[in-house]
Amino acid sequence: MIILFKYIIPVLLFNYNLITFDEKELLIELNYNQEKIVLNKSYNNIQLDDFSISKLQFYISNLKFYLNNKEVLEFDKKHILIDIEDESSLKILIPSKLLFDELSFNLGIDEETNKSGAKGGDLDPILGMYWTWNSGYINFKAEGIYNNNNEFLYHIGGFMKPYNALQLIKIDLSSVNKNKLMLNFDEFFNNIDFSLSKILSPGKNAVKLSSLLAKSIN
Repeated sequence: MIILFKYIIPVLLFNYNLITFDEKELLIELNYNQEKIVLNKSYNNIQLDDFSISKLQFYISNLKFYLNNKEVLEFDKKHILIDIEDESSLKILIPSKLLFDELSFNLGIDEETNKSGAKGGDLDPILGMYWTWNSGYINFKAEGIYNNNNEFLYHIGGFMKPYNALQLIKIDLSSVNKNKLMLNFDEFFNNIDFSLSKILSPGKNAVKLSSLLAKSIN
């Protein structure tokens, strides 16, 4: 009887783990004008600017899921780097039976993490999202060209008052496919002033663009 019990327990634990850790993919799609963004593709905005995007990266942090206005899950990975060139970063594994109708996250990295210095994983400076000269993370990075091959470089970040660029994003998913999170950048690229084509440090302009991003991502 003791021998039989010895073999039953591992089987039970194995089945329990299959149930407990059953997951599905939450796909992230980055869109402009209701179409998936394609790198180096030519676009036109409402200000009649021609532009193309060669790089698009940003951090989301403190991802939380809600159902009927109540939090049902706080994602265990606090900081996630989204990179349009890395397909694996556009897939987040969540419990397969998770029910939710809203989610929230911070666009960027919080003050405490910034103050504690460079980290590993998605926060590793080798990924190009850390200002070594400024000891802080870049929340959002977009690069490309506009109007006859002029370069734009937007490296948006900053955590020191009064130029804290962190933005809280809330997205209502009650009436959409909950297996896909579509992040739209219409507001950002339609209203951006390309005459100010390079923002590479914290400050008033970085905060202004982070606010525009918050309005755009929905």
